[in-house]
Amino acid sequence: MATERLSSILSHLSPSKFGLAAITQKNPDDIVITLAVRTPLAKGKKGGFKDTELEVLIYLTLKEVLKQSKLDPEVIEDVCCGNVSNAKAAYMARAAMLAAGYSVNAGASSVNRFCSSGLKAVQDIANQIISGSIDCGVAIGAESMTEGGDRLEKPFSEVITQNSQATDCMMPMGWTSENVGADFNISREDQDKFAAESFRRAEVAQKAGWFDDEITPIITKIKDPKTGQVKEVTLTKDEGPRTTGGNASQVTDGAAAILLMKRSKAIELGQPILAKFCGATVAGVPPRVMGIGPTAAIPKLLSKFNLTKEEIDIFEINEAFASMAVYCLRELGLDHEKVNPRGGAIALGHPLGATGARQICTILSEARRTKKKILLTSMCIGTGQGMAGLFVNEHIQPEGYPIMSSEEAQQNGSAAVVDQNAQAKADVDNMLAQLEAKKAAAAAAPETASEEKTQEANGESDKKQDDSYRREREDRNRERERDGRPGDRQSFRGRGRGRGGFEKRNNNRFDPSTQGESDDPVAIRKQVEFYFSDSNLPLDKFMFNKVGGTENNAVELETICSFKRMRHFQPRSAIVAALKESSMLEVVEDDTKVKRKVPLSEELANADNETVVKIFEDRAMPRSIYVKGFGQEQPSTQFDIEAFFAPYGPTNAIRLRRKDNDKSFKGSVFVEFDSEETMKKFLDLDPKPEYQGKPLQIMTKKEYCEKKAADIASGKIRANSPVGGGRKNRDDRNWKERRADDNRRDNRHRRGGGRGFGSKGGRDQDRGDRNRERNPNKDSTNAEDREAANTSAVAQAKAFVEAEKAKEEDTNGTAGQKRAREEDKAEGEREAKKADTKSEES
Repeated sequence: MATERLSSILSHLSPSKFGLAAITQKNPDDIVITLAVRTPLAKGKKGGFKDTELEVLIYLTLKEVLKQSKLDPEVIEDVCCGNVSNAKAAYMARAAMLAAGYSVNAGASSVNRFCSSGLKAVQDIANQIISGSIDCGVAIGAESMTEGGDRLEKPFSEVITQNSQATDCMMPMGWTSENVGADFNISREDQDKFAAESFRRAEVAQKAGWFDDEITPIITKIKDPKTGQVKEVTLTKDEGPRTTGGNASQVTDGAAAILLMKRSKAIELGQPILAKFCGATVAGVPPRVMGIGPTAAIPKLLSKFNLTKEEIDIFEINEAFASMAVYCLRELGLDHEKVNPRGGAIALGHPLGATGARQICTILSEARRTKKKILLTSMCIGTGQGMAGLFVNEHIQPEGYPIMSSEEAQQNGSAAVVDQNAQAKADVDNMLAQLEAKKAAAAAAPETASEEKTQEANGESDKKQDDSYRREREDRNRERERDGRPGDRQSFRGRGRGRGGFEKRNNNRFDPSTQGESDDPVAIRKQVEFYFSDSNLPLDKFMFNKVGGTENNAVELETICSFKRMRHFQPRSAIVAALKESSMLEVVEDDTKVKRKVPLSEELANADNETVVKIFEDRAMPRSIYVKGFGQEQPSTQFDIEAFFAPYGPTNAIRLRRKDNDKSFKGSVFVEFDSEETMKKFLDLDPKPEYQGKPLQIMTKKEYCEKKAADIASGKIRANSPVGGGRKNRDDRNWKERRADDNRRDNRHRRGGGRGFGSKGGRDQDRGDRNRERNPNKDSTNAEDREAANTSAVAQAKAFVEAEKAKEEDTNGTAGQKRAREEDKAEGEREAKKADTKSEES
């Protein structure tokens, strides 16, 4: 009975979803927007993003989401990208989110519902959160109309075009606008007046700086079509309104992103709640007048939420064409003052896949400025559709819009939920008090009731144990996933090269994005000087080739700034200024390149890479140490270890040691000090330094290398072999030459070999000769080397066998009989036994 009453009361806690009072209520399960950000909108094909690829637009926007939200990337579980013109947008979304620093455990997808793709992405992320698939996700709309349009590459099949409305889906958008004007008596004058007002509003908004809080500055590159020179530019404002008129939307490049999660999650993470996303709906209209789509979608949305148009404070209706905008205002009877108060796509531009998300950024910014509450966005959609979305502004702030603190956000969310359910809460408290009273009475009852009470307690205990186990397992799996390890059910891949198909993953967890933006000249010089230093340059194949070895070529500053550890240094002018003060480097060619003041030694001029590396490693050896005991790697481990060694004197390099197969951190480092004296001071410290309260194993690098060589020689460990080992004598001829040689050899051997049947292969065929024929460039001494190696292996095997035999004879007098039979074999026939060894991991 008590359970039934409690369930009845709890059911009252879920308010109605319909009506103005309902949508303005705040509940823990509400889908809320905690961040809305967009790029400037640039003219397609000739504006600021004309040389910026779509994937870069997506990358830059997603990067800004992490930067502004300050969220742990692991929190974001999915990214959905709305895009129209690029069929490979799903590839780009996945690659861009990984490049931007999102977790590899998160998903990514793309969606295309033409001009509503950005809003559709928001709806998809919201639906995933509602269904429990994810807790947090990013919806992004992005479009590079410079790269492509949205027209069909070829007409529909005749099977489709037999239907006239299906054929109309191929109609160019401009034609559909003409149809709207003709069918609904929208004159050219009406359209031009509307377009002029859109330009006026956009110009007012831009001059007043109203767009500034929705736009994030974007640093990109642009190529001068006349000179071909590429320069870096920072876009901070939309490139419209244009000085030329026109009553259709502009061809535009741009992107916008919306961060969504449940209200309870936002409060937990301390995220500012900008708005509540109530929902969205789509409706169809005849394709030949697709522009009237909002007149079907908006009433449908209002009906679903039991709202009237008068209750909407701001409308954002996409101005694909002035004809459709004028028709929608007339047909729906909307107050023009409420519609697109900052102008629309006619003035600002219409990046197809981005518009749905861009509208949300704009309407939320305008609502904050004007302290409006109920918001609606809508757009027409190619092929005859319309879509509309409903939002409730919750970020009404005084002038300047200061973002709520975590405490304010928590109070804002939780207090409202408690207040609106105050009566229900009181009922629940009363019910719990009654249950406690019953429990006390049962404790005083005779033993006849004790058995039932015990069973209830045991059942509750079992439930708690089950819940505890489930939580423990979920926490363990989350921890394993964060560490790149499989959960309780191990993940195997059947397509790997290794036996068993284990997936070889890159477990390098270093993440330079953990560093905040900086313009520190000392840190900038230190990092760039390291790239060009004797401690790095000879070992860094990419940089060594860029510099040209002893040629001392200048390297593009753009290349240097693209390195992960350089990206947090901003702005570019600060980097140039810092490097101009360097005693080691000089900035040349109009501050676009950097080079060493003193080239590498001429003795390296004719040396191969291996020789160069050996020379500098030998030079660094006397001032280098090996240190182990740093535990598992975290994204900031490299920086943490560098900070650990900083008090003990200058260092030239600190290199984290990694396994060859999966790049995971071994817990040890090689540290190269600036001099032997500094190294000796560190080694002489007493007591020895500890890392995070744990002792460290410390020795010189020379001692470490000698110890490892001795362990390998004694068989204690096995030396690491290079990936694809056994190919030191690789044939350098191209594939055509090798194929021709193979064909000649196969034809020659076709008459013999094998078992006497003329086959190519065979057990008795001399593979050694064929291998030598396959690579005539092999050193002829290899046969002698192999013979010497075989003799050594046989000797080692013999010694091992004799030792094992003696050991067994000591413990069991009869155990050596099998070994004696093996001794009867001729030495050349004996198969060398494999000693148990372990791979070097330390």
